[in-house]
Parts: sequence; structure tokens; C-alpha cells
Amino acid sequence: MRTFLMLIGILVIVLIVIGFYRGWFALSGATNSNQAQATLTVHPGKIASDKNKVFGNRSTSRPVMAPSTMTNTTPSTLPSNSNRTDGSVQASQ
Repeated sequence: MRTFLMLIGILVIVLIVIGFYRGWFALSGATNSNQAQATLTVHPGKIASDKNKVFGNRSTSRPVMAPSTMTNTTPSTLPSNSNRTDGSVQASQ
């Protein structure tokens, strides 16, 4: 468990370093008399741009399959009365 948490921590640190390098995040600061102010800015446009460079413009949802246009799924070698409604086939004698 300790190793797993350490791995997650390292991955988070790597993501933060890559984010600052790629310009996804910016850190700025200002000081007044006896006060310091730090601001973290996130640039979602740059993140989306880099994501599209890596993955392309793939949508996250899968395309919906069109309904089948087949109307008769009964094999032509079987008599029409041998098909049951539950999908099983009655053996002919």
C-alpha cells in the first residue's frame, strides 16, 4: 500500500512539472506591505490543445450503431414452423 501511494505521489508531481513546462499552469505573486499574494492560473485552452495534439479530435462517446436492416433472420434451410419464439429450433422427424 505504501508503494502504491508513493507511486501516485510521484505521478502527481510529474504531472505538475509537465503542466508548468507546457504552460498549463502559471504561478504569479505580488507583495504589499507585510502581505504576500500568490496566484495559480490554469489555462484549460492549452490543456485542450495539447490533448487534441496527442489524441486527435476523438469524441469521448462511442458512435451509436444503426439498427439492423435485416428483416428475415430465419435460415432458408429450416422449415418456417421449426423456429420457436425463444430462439430454439425444434428438431424435425
